[in-house]
Parts: sequence; structure tokens; C-alpha cells
Amino acid sequence: MKRTTEKKSSLELMRIISMLFIIFYHIILHSKLTDYSTGGSRFLLVLIEALFVVHVNSFVLLTGYFQSDKQAKLSKVIQVININWFYKLFCLLGIYILVHYFSLNNNIEMTFHQKLISILPLDRGENWYVNCYLLIYIFSPFINILINKLDKNKLKKIIVIMFIVFSIIGTVFTGNIVPHYADGRCMLTFILLYFVGAYLRKYPIEESRYLNAFTDKMKKYIFLLIYFSFGIVITLFRFTSINIMNYGRLFNEFSNIFLNLALSFLSPLVIIESISYFLFFKNMNFRSKIINFIAGTTFGIYLLHENIYISFNLYDWLNLGKHANEGIKMIGMVIILGLIIFIICMIIEIIRRAIFSFFYNRKFAFKNREKIKDFIKSLGLDINY
Repeated sequence: MKRTTEKKSSLELMRIISMLFIIFYHIILHSKLTDYSTGGSRFLLVLIEALFVVHVNSFVLLTGYFQSDKQAKLSKVIQVININWFYKLFCLLGIYILVHYFSLNNNIEMTFHQKLISILPLDRGENWYVNCYLLIYIFSPFINILINKLDKNKLKKIIVIMFIVFSIIGTVFTGNIVPHYADGRCMLTFILLYFVGAYLRKYPIEESRYLNAFTDKMKKYIFLLIYFSFGIVITLFRFTSINIMNYGRLFNEFSNIFLNLALSFLSPLVIIESISYFLFFKNMNFRSKIINFIAGTTFGIYLLHENIYISFNLYDWLNLGKHANEGIKMIGMVIILGLIIFIICMIIEIIRRAIFSFFYNRKFAFKNREKIKDFIKSLGLDINY
């Protein structure tokens, strides 16, 4: 019998669902549906945002889970930069064609600075996730040394300390002590969740004595219940924030704190919700070639749909705000549009991968890679290519 090397698909399924969460979340955010809605429609949107806010954190947990026992590769860094660069240039060309030949409105002011940002492979602020991912990936060999040298109790202590300092104190009491701290779009989120992901790999929480009394099926339902429970709590914090913001300075301060607790990726509520969501999928056990293949396209889907020319123009062209108070119908429109965006971006990513694979396997590409390896060796650097 042929031995299969196909990897488990449960966490790959999570990649797909999390990517859909990101798309749905961005449709609601960029279309300003929550701002335009009232009553039951607003409640539905806020609840959905509370459940979908785990999307980024789940990918960071995956990074810690899978990368904590692997070596970083220079080729992986180059690959990420090249994919990011491709989509920046692809979207820049696309917006030029749509504006000049189809007379669509462009909401991005095309200054020299913006044009320069659009042609550079990386930039400082347009895509925070890629920047943070590359940094945590580059430093992962050193972080892994620390993780692997610590025993279970010490690793748990350092995670608890980071959770208290970065998440609880940082979110509730300090706000923006570093850029984007309040909304969690910073390296501290990545560092904390990388350690959590690594811990969950080394010491599976489902095997702890507290959960041994439950069956595997019951454990999944427990994690799912925690996930939905924190989603409801986050929803309550969000509505509390909305309702008290105009009652004076003190109430405004509490309103901002509650908003951070509801929406920040570094919020203790969002982190616990994200871990429960991650553990629900981690405790599934099945294999699917189709799911594994689709999951492999999610990074490209993210880069394409979240490009500034897409996110600042597409939802304005669609004008979904006028449907903000149509309740279930509006939610259905968000889901259908999200699925269409996912499928279109996936097809483009599949084509991109085929193009890159074609050139990667050419002789000139192989020779260039060998020259790069030889150059690195000539510098006396021991880098895992």
C-alpha cells in the first residue's frame, strides 16, 4: 500500500475560514455598514464582527504552531517579498486600466509618494501584517532557541507575563504606547501569539488533566462554546462603548477602553476567543487534498483583496452602505460578495503560482539561485537557503 504524506486538513480548513472571515470583516469595515446601520441590523453586524475578529490572530497562532520547530529559510523570505511585490504591481496596473479606460473613480490620490510606495516590494505601513510576519519569521530561529530551552512551567510563566503586560495592561491602561498598539496591529501581538502557538504544539491543552475526562468530540464543543461565549461578551463591550461615548470625558475614556477590548487583536478577550477558535479546528482529524490546495492560496488572496487600491475603491464602487439596514438580506449580500471575492482572488493566485513555478523551474533561475547561495557562502554566512 502506498504511504500517504498528505498533511492533516483541519488547520488548513481554518486557514480558509479565517480568510473568509477577513474578507467579510473588510467588506463590513470598508463599506461602513456598522456606521450606517441601526437597530437589529447593527446588532447583527456587531455580533458578526465580534465573531470574525479572530481572523488575523488565528494565522499568527498557526505561525507559532508550525514554525516553532522549523528552521527559517532565506528562500521563504524572498518568496513572501516577491508575492507581495507582484500584487502591488498587479493592482497598480489594474487601477490604471480601470480609471483610464473604464472611467471608474480612484479614491487614492496618486502623489509621487503614493506611486513610490506602490512600486516598492515592501513599505512601512500599507501592509502591516506582511511586515510583522517577515520580522517574526526572520527572528524565529532565535525565539525557537528560547522556547525549546524552557520547560513547561517556565514557558507558561513567560506567556502569562506577556499576556498580562502586553494584552491586559497594554490594552486597558496604556493605549497607544507604540504605533497601532491600541488596535493590536503590531509586533507585540505576533510575539505573544507565536509563543502561545508554540506552547500549544509542545503541550497540547486538550491532553491536560482538566480535559482528560471529556471525549474528543466534547472537547471540540467546549472550545466552540468558549469561542461563541467570548464573541457575545465582545459584542456587549462594543455596544457599551457605543452607548456611553457621548456622556463626557470620563465616559469617553471608558468607551475607548471597551472599544479596544472589543476590536483590538491584542485584547485579552479577542486573544482567548482566538485560542478557542484555533483549538476547535486543531482537534479535528481529517484529510482533504482540495482543502489543502485551497488553503495554499490564502496568502495571495489576502494580499490581493487587501491591497490599498482594492480596499479603498471596490466597496465605494459597490456602494453597499445603502443596504446597511436590510438585516438578513444585507448579511446575505456580504456573504455572497465575500465568496465572489474569495473565488476571483483564488483563481488569480492559482495563475500567479503557475507563472512563478514556470519561471522558477527554468535553467536561468536555477543558475541565479546557485549564484546567490555561492555569494552568501563567500561572505562566511551560514544561512539556511
